[in-house]
Amino acid sequence: MIVYLDFDYKLFLSKPESFIEKYANDSNIINLGLALDQVKISSSAIITSSWIYSYYLRYNPSSSILFDLINRITSFEDFRSLLNHLITSLSISKRIQIIQFSLKLIHSKDDEQWKSLDEFLNKHLSRLEILSKLSSDYSQDELNQLDQCEDIEEQEELLSDILSKHGQFYLIIYLKNRIFNEISIHRTLQLTIEKISQNIK
Repeated sequence: MIVYLDFDYKLFLSKPESFIEKYANDSNIINLGLALDQVKISSSAIITSSWIYSYYLRYNPSSSILFDLINRITSFEDFRSLLNHLITSLSISKRIQIIQFSLKLIHSKDDEQWKSLDEFLNKHLSRLEILSKLSSDYSQDELNQLDQCEDIEEQEELLSDILSKHGQFYLIIYLKNRIFNEISIHRTLQLTIEKISQNIK
């Protein structure tokens, strides 16, 4: 339990990550941030409540107060760092919720730096919404790979893996039209045929 009246901030500043991982939880993390905001810290490493909330959620993305803490993050860099982590580490449905919430938060701010994330988030949201429609046919791991794969050749390789496993050609056409516009259907099919031939051997 963190006792704020007798809190040793020197100890906290020496190893803040370890301290948060060991002692912080959903019931005390907000109070820790509020207490820190009230204390003048003279240090080469300035730790803010925004950083505390951001690090805590990176360490504990399943927090029951996730959206409350995101709303309390005032530093753009802490917010961006956290967002990049959350939208690659959680389920598709949770990522959609986080992006939708983040977009509302960004739109409520009169700050061009925050709004610079708008296009990226909307594009990612569109991709996730498309992939979420495939959740009944494909595993979470397969959908995660599709979401996070950016290189065209890797996309073709991944789609050929899925095609050789599930045999659903319509998926390739669907994803090319909706998400992976630059992939080659010919190369994807060629890779699939090669994999099927190897399996037969």
